[in-house]
Amino acid sequence: MTCTQESQRTVRRSASRQGSIYLAVMGVAMIVSIIGMASMQIARLQLKSAGNRQDLEEARLLSQSGVEFGLGNMDFLPNWRTGMVSDVEMTPPLVVGNGTMTYSLSLVDEDSDLSDDTNDSVRILGIGRVGDAVYATSVLLEAAGALEVMQIVPGTWRRDAYYVPMRGSW
Repeated sequence: MTCTQESQRTVRRSASRQGSIYLAVMGVAMIVSIIGMASMQIARLQLKSAGNRQDLEEARLLSQSGVEFGLGNMDFLPNWRTGMVSDVEMTPPLVVGNGTMTYSLSLVDEDSDLSDDTNDSVRILGIGRVGDAVYATSVLLEAAGALEVMQIVPGTWRRDAYYVPMRGSW
């Protein structure tokens, strides 16, 4: 074997080793970049989830405010039974913070007529909306005494989250 043939083999071996090292480095770089992209996607989803939780909490507070607003209107308006319609949301909704607040009165009896009997129980439904989050809070009121005063029935507060989709695209 000549010196030239031996040097050519050495060059071929070192070239093939360099190619193997290059492929190994590229493989590791690809794995690191995939891990980095997955981490960023997880962080994006956590941010969306935090925003949805914040919207739902704000909608919950607005729904409670809607109930309080309805109670205040019942105290302020002496003819609330004739001036309001059962199962109809107050319009227009009040804009508060990042969302809206509204309420409706709903009779518990069969005829759904607010003005026919001052002893009919009434359920106030407060609805809070922020973004796509909708939250409802309700309480039952019943007549107390001869003065047609409505009082909250203990244990009748209900709270429901209706719709909370993930914001943005996946």
